Amino acid sequence: MRVSVIIPTYNGAHKILHALRAVEQQTARPDEVIVVIDGSTDQTAALIRAERFDFDSLQLIEHANQGRARTRNAGAGAARGELLVFFDDDMRPLPHCLAEHLHHHQQHPEGTIAVGTQVEDFAKTNTDFLRYKGELSRKWMHKYATARTVKMAPDQPFITAANFSLPRSVFEQLGGFEPTLTDAEDFDLAMRASEAGRAIYFLNQAEAWHDDLVSCATYIRRLREHGRENKTLVALRPAMLVKYAQSLFLSPTGLKKQIFKLFTHSAWVPLIDSERLTYLLPKAVRYQVYGLVITAQGVYFTNH
Repeated sequence: MRVSVIIPTYNGAHKILHALRAVEQQTARPDEVIVVIDGSTDQTAALIRAERFDFDSLQLIEHANQGRARTRNAGAGAARGELLVFFDDDMRPLPHCLAEHLHHHQQHPEGTIAVGTQVEDFAKTNTDFLRYKGELSRKWMHKYATARTVKMAPDQPFITAANFSLPRSVFEQLGGFEPTLTDAEDFDLAMRASEAGRAIYFLNQAEAWHDDLVSCATYIRRLREHGRENKTLVALRPAMLVKYAQSLFLSPTGLKKQIFKLFTHSAWVPLIDSERLTYLLPKAVRYQVYGLVITAQGVYFTNH
């Protein structure tokens, strides 16, 4: 089975080499690596061309900025492999990651989707907020940590485009990523896959580090962008979202609403990013506060 690794990047000069070196160290060699540069202005292409990589084939595609969905679709369109493996440019797959993806699809030739892990490397988390985010991602993925491979419930589909794989034939059958979306495109693909009867599996040992070195402020901005794009998704697939994501239509009421409003004050985010709360609150309480602040300001009350 020929394997194509696809990495989209936008102004990723500061991280793309880490991703490529990690792919270079895989125990299962890809037949080709495709980097799609999405209108970058930071000389990403020149940086890559100046390096030497031990790949059988490395292809660079450059186009005007079009967003992640179209960029991934461009990589898939240029791929020659039967198996497509997608990594984001801030991911460092561990050496056995690609082998786990390949092994899964060899065991499931009927055509399924495989999702790997996406967690922060504690060795690189140099702020308290990043350590919180690292624990949060591990806690979220813990529900799938019951076996090497876990089949997801069809009514709870999940894909993280940062680390996943599927046969090219399945990608084409599903029509690829929805090109009109600039966020939530991976959840949209997951819903459409479930509708098409394509099983999605979580691979606990397809591990990758996520070098997402954000602050509380930038993380909240990202959540707000995600929320705005969810409105586009609601208009695009209303019936699917009622079926697969009813939580999108919920908002806090009563006492819960008033509690969240307390955490919309503009002082909270600077307190978190300055790490002053580390001197005032124990870790367990502090991390609860972080969760309340990002949910209040990033999800429920985005205009504050």
